[in-house]
Amino acid sequence: MKKSILKSHLLRIVQSIFFQAAVVAGVIIFFLPESFEKYELKLVEKIVTPGRLVEPKNAMTYAHDLDSDGEDEIITSIDIYNSLGYQYFDKDLKIHDQDNFLGDYIAQRGVYLFFSDIDNDSFSEVWGFTMKNDSLFLNAKEPFDNDEPYDRDLIFIDTISKEYHDKIDVIIANGQFVDLNQDGKKEFAFFLRSGYNLVPRTINIYYPFGDSVKTMSLEGINPSNDIDFFDIDNDERLEIFFSNYSSHNHPPGFRTKYPDSLVYFTAIEDDLSDFAFPPKAFLWKYSRLYVIPFKRNDKVILAVLLSSNSKDLNQPSIAFYSAKGIPKYFNAGKQTPNHAMRVASLRFEGSKHIAVLDHDARSFYLYDSVFRFIKKFVSPYRLNLAFNQTINNSKEIDLNNNGNDELYFPGNGVKDVLVISDYLDEVTVYPTEEHIQFLFPFKTSKNQTQLWAITDQNIYKLKYQANPLYYWQYAVYLAIFFGVVLFIQIIRKLNEQRLREKYKLLNQVERLKLKSIQNQLDPHFVLNTTNSIGSSILNEEPEKAYNSFVRFAGLMRQMMHTNDDIFVKLSQEMDFVTEYLHFQNVRFGEKLNYSIEFDSSIDAEILVPKMLIFIHVENAIKHGIIPLLSGGQLKLELENQQSHVEVTITDNGIGRKKAKALKTNGNGLGLNILSDSFNIINNHNALKVEQEIIDLKDSEGNASGTKVMIWIPKNLKKF
Repeated sequence: MKKSILKSHLLRIVQSIFFQAAVVAGVIIFFLPESFEKYELKLVEKIVTPGRLVEPKNAMTYAHDLDSDGEDEIITSIDIYNSLGYQYFDKDLKIHDQDNFLGDYIAQRGVYLFFSDIDNDSFSEVWGFTMKNDSLFLNAKEPFDNDEPYDRDLIFIDTISKEYHDKIDVIIANGQFVDLNQDGKKEFAFFLRSGYNLVPRTINIYYPFGDSVKTMSLEGINPSNDIDFFDIDNDERLEIFFSNYSSHNHPPGFRTKYPDSLVYFTAIEDDLSDFAFPPKAFLWKYSRLYVIPFKRNDKVILAVLLSSNSKDLNQPSIAFYSAKGIPKYFNAGKQTPNHAMRVASLRFEGSKHIAVLDHDARSFYLYDSVFRFIKKFVSPYRLNLAFNQTINNSKEIDLNNNGNDELYFPGNGVKDVLVISDYLDEVTVYPTEEHIQFLFPFKTSKNQTQLWAITDQNIYKLKYQANPLYYWQYAVYLAIFFGVVLFIQIIRKLNEQRLREKYKLLNQVERLKLKSIQNQLDPHFVLNTTNSIGSSILNEEPEKAYNSFVRFAGLMRQMMHTNDDIFVKLSQEMDFVTEYLHFQNVRFGEKLNYSIEFDSSIDAEILVPKMLIFIHVENAIKHGIIPLLSGGQLKLELENQQSHVEVTITDNGIGRKKAKALKTNGNGLGLNILSDSFNIINNHNALKVEQEIIDLKDSEGNASGTKVMIWIPKNLKKF
């Protein structure tokens, strides 16, 4: 039974210690700075930027593996004497070679290049658009294939009009190589858009194996840079989805089916025969529209995401439609952005996720593959969404080869590289302190992906990786926890030790008090004093008897009032000693003479150990003077020193050696009390109470009395 109770008690103590430690450690960990981030952007190399990467007007820089050797090449589009050309660089970023396309350079917002391996020979082609007069052409070259290079020159696409504007402002909004009809051969689908020229605004498909082009007019809709493909009618062919925006380029009175003061939700058939369903207009000034197709329970749902530069919103930012463009109820969750400023498709744990960036360029809303809300993530930094115009350069890629995609952006005035971790948990920052011209992933020969930030002065080659210190945080947290456990245990032990010492001290004090009471007055002294008072009464000396009685009562009262005290004031101790000497003088008459010398500069209020002076005075009388036949002398002196009061008690008695022989020195209780007092008092004070007993001798070496010297500190602490 006792063993069970002991176990239960110990268990409660352990639980208490660990609970306290957990609380304290939790508070400490909460206030620790976040120095253990899960990921880091490590600078692999910093080199000087070759001028050709950033200096040519409207140049665009790309990373692509042209020869399938597992490492990307750097390619830059350039204007060469008003012709479109490109340069590709070796591993040392020196120009490896240069090719030119036939036709003129299109000087509008950058010169875009596209890459594909149409002939499946492990060598990529470089595709680009040029102009001759008012005609737009598509061209292709295969720079690394020396045996059978794939070359296409001046594939006619469309005629560019200057009817509404004096400058050609055509832009290739986006383009992707994709197998639209699922026949195993890729097509090149791309959009053309014109600004103030108004036309062409078309979607085009180039069929490389038939060397033909199909074109469909968007009838005024202004496409932007996002394109997607999805089979919405289960015909094993991919319909085309595209983002578009309201540019307000159409002048008042201009006749077109779909004016660009609106944005439109629609899809296009894979063969460009028509819209998959009639475009649905959204009236939202200077707005942009994205379409995200997905399947849920084998049914196609189209998510329409809207954003606007206007603060007055008249549409929800996310709405859902069927494959035929009919509004459909779908519960995506209560959390939705105010504006869908950017949409990214992320791979996470083997499935597709959708990340939607809000208009504040900080807040991301993460949805799963069937567009159910998962979480909201707010970046501590503002992201820059339009720092360069490289098309087909998505902002999501697996940077650390963990199977999941991360997002990357420049931020903070386009001077920092920001990477948002998979599942949108953490933002990792690398400060370049230079304006970033281009930011893109670069695949190295070791099958690793670096992130290259190119500025006017330097190229920063960054590696996004797990922070090796991240998992040390658990060791640090465990160390903190067990450190707190140890600290609490030490505090407990110290507290227990302090309590034990306190109880020990209290016991010692109580025993000392008891001894003091027992030793305060010799019973013989009390008996003789009362007999003396009685004799005065019998001798009809009432005044003498009364005075003696009053003084004796005062002595007894003082003794009773200080029963519980270890310390008394020096004045109280001296009063007690003085009264005691008086009564002893009355008792022994001429046999005892005494004198007291008290330095007037001594503070009589200082604390002194109770009975310290009395015990030595009593011993001097009882064991030194009383055995004498006559002429006993006792001298008590108190002298003021810097930090102490020096007390000297001198008697001319028989000495300690003879007193011991005559057995007059009693049981030594008084000196034992003083010894115990000194031990207790000196353990709690810096300055110690000290005493010395000196045996006096005459000129012949015989005992001539005893001298006691006591040094009492002036600043004793009471306890």
